[in-house]
Order: sequence, then C-alpha cells, then structure tokens
Amino acid sequence: MEIAIVFDYLLRGCVDVNVNLSRIVVTNAWVSRQEKQQRHEWSMKQIDKGVGFSELASLVADTWGCSRRQAHRVVSDAHKEWMDAAFADDPLGEMG
Repeated sequence: MEIAIVFDYLLRGCVDVNVNLSRIVVTNAWVSRQEKQQRHEWSMKQIDKGVGFSELASLVADTWGCSRRQAHRVVSDAHKEWMDAAFADDPLGEMG
C-alpha cells in the first residue's frame, strides 16, 4: 500500500492512530471480468473438492479480498453452474 493512502486515511480520521497500519486493507471498488471469472472457476473447483457453502464463502472472501456478501454471490453462482453441469445428462431430474 502506498504511504500516501495511509496518510489520507489518517487525515480523514478513518483509522485510529493505535491501529497496526500494516493490517489496513484497501480493496478495489471494481473487479475485472477476468478476475470474476477466476473467482468463479476457483469456486467451482473447491465445490468439486467437497468444500461446504459457508466455508467456501469465507475462503472466497479471504482469498480474493472481497466482502462476505460478494463471496456468497460468487459461491451461489458457481454452485448453480456446478449443479447444472452435474445434472445436465438428466433433464427430468430422474437419476437412475
């Protein structure tokens, strides 16, 4: 992080002086389509590995530096696509 950003936070009063400045996280407001696709594909791989929905949302938030709310959206979309792919050969939902 640039030192100018840290000083800007301090001047605006957004950060307590006693806060460890190395832990300040600044995220981009916008994410590229490429990164969204990477998040999506990564999430689908984690679903394939058997990671649960809630745990995966936490992993996405931590790994990709997004909010938990956005992470839930990523995981939800990935899960929908994963389910569609898993049951694509069974159009009527009649496994067997």
